[in-house]
Order: sequence, then structure tokens, then C-alpha cells
Amino acid sequence: MSIGIARLQVFAAALLFSTGGAGIKAAAFTGLQVSALRSGIAAVVLILLLRGRLVLSPAMLGTGVVYAATLTLFVLSTKLTTAANAIFLQATAPLYLL
Repeated sequence: MSIGIARLQVFAAALLFSTGGAGIKAAAFTGLQVSALRSGIAAVVLILLLRGRLVLSPAMLGTGVVYAATLTLFVLSTKLTTAANAIFLQATAPLYLL
């Protein structure tokens, strides 16, 4: 992969991550609908990219359930409060564990 393509991919990822909160707020759907739509799109992309190389295991399924809960709670918190507040709470969560 050339450096130019890699830089474009990093730019695209940064753009998507930085506009995620605004996109969630702007959507006319409920928090659960937004979460389901985002997860559905991600699932389709991963299935297409990992054709035949995806092996399901109990550990992978458990991790998927926990990650789905995390993303759903993030979307719900972004819908119910400001995006900055939700991101702050998510970023400082490891401190609560300590």
C-alpha cells in the first residue's frame, strides 16, 4: 500500500470519528435505531473484508457482545446529552476502574 493511500485512509477515519457525535445528534432516529444501523453497516463491511477468514469462537462472541453494549451505551449517551459529555465520560472511564 502506498503512503498516499494510507494517508487518505487515516484522514477518512479521522473525519468519520470526529463527525460521529454530530451524526448521531442529527439523526432523526432513536438511540437504539442509530446503534443498530451503525452496527449493521459495520457487520456488512467486516463480512465483506474478512470473506472466509472469520472463525467464531466463544471468546469472540463474548467480546462482540461486550463491544456492542459499549457502542450502544455510547450512542444512547450521545443522544441524551452533549457529544462532548459522552466522549469525556467514555475517555475517563478507566479512571473510575482504578
